Amino acid sequence: MATREWNYSPAGEEDAEAMVRLTTRTLAAEPQTITKYKDIPSFAYPKERQHLTPPEQLFAHRVQTRKKAITSEGICTYKVMHPSEPGRMIGAVMCKEPVEESPKTLPLSDEDANKLTLPPSPPAAPPACLDLEAMKHVQETMETARREIWGSNGSDADSSQPGYLFDPEFRRQGIATQLMQPLFKQPEYIAGRLPIYVEASPLGKMFSQSCGFEVLRDVELFEGRAMLSAMILRRPADA
Repeated sequence: MATREWNYSPAGEEDAEAMVRLTTRTLAAEPQTITKYKDIPSFAYPKERQHLTPPEQLFAHRVQTRKKAITSEGICTYKVMHPSEPGRMIGAVMCKEPVEESPKTLPLSDEDANKLTLPPSPPAAPPACLDLEAMKHVQETMETARREIWGSNGSDADSSQPGYLFDPEFRRQGIATQLMQPLFKQPEYIAGRLPIYVEASPLGKMFSQSCGFEVLRDVELFEGRAMLSAMILRRPADA
């Protein structure tokens, strides 16, 4: 299928709902027909627990979680919207924001200083249908894999990890490749100081390989029923 140029733009918290809907479409497309592995959310939100949380409550929780991610300090998010369907997001990427000056050397504004004196907001309770043990299993397994791959520098690799989504209806039309451009333009990557690291689902693994990523390790989870792949795009200096 012919590709085309897609225009990406910064995303804000007002895009959280559209991004959640995009996530749902992306996960629904994880190709059970071409891989033996289930997607991670099928373990995190198992069918036998779905009755514990009303659908609208779960959706609201996901939107709030996404808003928090979009507005996190040091994270920049880009989106591609459908050209003729207002409000429909067809691609998104979240990546580490380039840092030109250490935050420790910057003076605090009055607003930031006031924030330091306010008590932190209590974290929202997770939905009852979420299997916390399953999520813990994923986090601990991938943390172990990062340490084995990177050693003491595992935290650096984790901090550069991007997340990306693209609408399955627009596969092979260049959206995902276009969304990688903000990552390729990061000064740390261009200067050869930091590779781009990805932890991808089976579907994301195929896309990442098409963009030049190398598979460092395939990590099986839930006794081989799910998989994430640790992947890297080497620095130009290593090419």
